Amino acid sequence: MSGAASGKLLVVLVEDARECSTALEIALSRSGRFLVRAFGSAEEALEAMQSTPPDAVVTGIHLPGMSGLALIRALRTSLAAPQPRIIAVSGGIRRELEAEAISAGADAFFAKPYSPREVCSVLEGMIDEG
Repeated sequence: MSGAASGKLLVVLVEDARECSTALEIALSRSGRFLVRAFGSAEEALEAMQSTPPDAVVTGIHLPGMSGLALIRALRTSLAAPQPRIIAVSGGIRRELEAEAISAGADAFFAKPYSPREVCSVLEGMIDEG
């Protein structure tokens, strides 16, 4: 799962909405900087990340089973340093979602409709900042 062999940064994408997942995967891959591994559930992604920690995670909030908020909390407590950058995305309309995501440990939040290209750009900026 590691992106190290390719010289690219590993981004784990966790999104159950296939059209959103595909759009984000395309935008991230086109940047040329990221190797993207997509998962449809937080449980699958969390299991994979325990053996190979990613450089970044982009996760939906509303997922089947474990929520994206629970995933973010789990990552912040279970992964050793350096911690991955985390972006949360959601189709939810509740204003509190952004605050909940940031409180859980997300570095950024995007509500739908969002631009996958903008998500990629923000992630690149976060990684460049170190």
